[in-house]
Amino acid sequence: MYVFYEDDGSFKAGNILSETDASLQVESESGKRSKIKRANTLFTFAAPEPAALMSQAAAAAEALADGVRDGGAAALRMHLLLFAAGGGARRASDGGAGRARAGCPRAAAVAAEQARY
Repeated sequence: MYVFYEDDGSFKAGNILSETDASLQVESESGKRSKIKRANTLFTFAAPEPAALMSQAAAAAEALADGVRDGGAAALRMHLLLFAAGGGARRASDGGAGRARAGCPRAAAVAAEQARY
């Protein structure tokens, strides 16, 4: 099993050697072993290998940066705003209120309707 985590301001991936409730012992591709706090982990995964994941993530980040440079910044901003408004909400109704404040009444109405169920 592998882990994707943040360490000293950068994202890394490695092989989980052992784990406790509070921390993980991780081995990087270079063979370096590190003890990381569980709070710094983003997710665990079984495939692909850590090096392949990091390569795919770098390619996705570059594609995202290209989209912003090519004028997709407004659409990206709205997408991130909608995600943040809903993702940070404890309840679906709170997500609807956040979307309404963001100026997206249709998205707010959908979230309000979903909150009813």
